[in-house]
Amino acid sequence: MTALAQTALKELNDAVEAATMDAQSHTDGLRLSMAAIIPLANRQWFLSHELFDDGAEVTAAYKADIAELHKEIEAARSEGSFSPDLSTKWIAETYENLIYAAWTMIREEEATPSQAADMAWRTFMKGVSR
Repeated sequence: MTALAQTALKELNDAVEAATMDAQSHTDGLRLSMAAIIPLANRQWFLSHELFDDGAEVTAAYKADIAELHKEIEAARSEGSFSPDLSTKWIAETYENLIYAAWTMIREEEATPSQAADMAWRTFMKGVSR
């Protein structure tokens, strides 16, 4: 299971890196990241449902990804994109949970990946922007 998780995390990171290469801002990078992650729902679903107690490498990689997300949120905040009275952790949790909601919509065939990404981003920005 650890090898599958490592492969999934690499796939997510590669997709995000490719999607954000030409981002015009940190906020745009977050939007592009979300749009890249959401279509991977069927292959990534298990990451949000499995515990990796014996996978120290996976846990470290996941923590590094969260730290990077926090860094990008702080950079987007400095661009004026996010409300200053919301904590970085709150914004990150909102971002991640909207991705999860989008994955649910896709799995239940209630939305395409593109539709789900659009709904998630619109909801995110309405909730955390200034």
